Amino acid sequence: MLSFNFNGKVVLITGGSRGIGKAIAKGFLGCGAAVALFARDKDALQDAKDDLQVFGNIDSFSVDVSLYQSVVAAVDEVFRRFKTIDVLVNAAAIHGPVAFFPEANMDSWRQAVEVNLLGTAYMMREVLPIMMKKRVGKIINFSGGGASGPRRGLSAYAASKTAVVRLTETVAEELRIKNIPIDINVIAPGMMKTRLTDELVADSRSNVSDEEYKALLAIQEKGFSPEKTVHLCLFLASEYSNGLTGKFLSTEWDNWLSIPKRLKEVMNSDMYTLRRIKKDS
Repeated sequence: MLSFNFNGKVVLITGGSRGIGKAIAKGFLGCGAAVALFARDKDALQDAKDDLQVFGNIDSFSVDVSLYQSVVAAVDEVFRRFKTIDVLVNAAAIHGPVAFFPEANMDSWRQAVEVNLLGTAYMMREVLPIMMKKRVGKIINFSGGGASGPRRGLSAYAASKTAVVRLTETVAEELRIKNIPIDINVIAPGMMKTRLTDELVADSRSNVSDEEYKALLAIQEKGFSPEKTVHLCLFLASEYSNGLTGKFLSTEWDNWLSIPKRLKEVMNSDMYTLRRIKKDS
């Protein structure tokens, strides 16, 4: 197991009031980082801050990441409070409508895209200039299973999360071409026992077959531990992953701990990307 030291580093985490975002915050605090939490729910945000402040230096900011001006103001406030931002973790997400696409509520569909995709883009847009000025920084975006294959009934979630992967790849390539040493990667954490998962399972009851619903219940009951995703975030934010950028990593299925030993091979290949594997003969 790798050892991490983030003393003197400032980590900004969206979706930090519950679930995986809160677990990631605890992980960074335990490694010496100062943490800024973003979330919409003020009460849940305050509860998270109260729970986590025993572990280190933490502050919370009520932000709707789907609103650009809200993001601009909040990032400015974080910069005034902490004087810098070294790591950005974009974990805020909603699953949107769970429905057969022709019957989906398009207001809810749009909202999922605004939170999942635009929220990620807005956060990157405002944090990157801070990192670029120092010529150092790490950004970790969250995708999901919807980006690796179709997810029936979850068109908004799947489309927005797939777009996050391509956004990550594109911005990473832009920075690489300009020789700016900021690493941006995206991860699929797997299905965990979080509020988002509970809402997804509840909303799926009337939109999937009995067999599919039973499978969802089984996954929900088992769930993946957040610990491995926390460890992946720490790895991607650390010096161990320097030079790894524009990649899409699965917490559970990819051998990401071995990447430093084969970094050149990974970065010179289509591994961990959305690119097609082969063309027609």
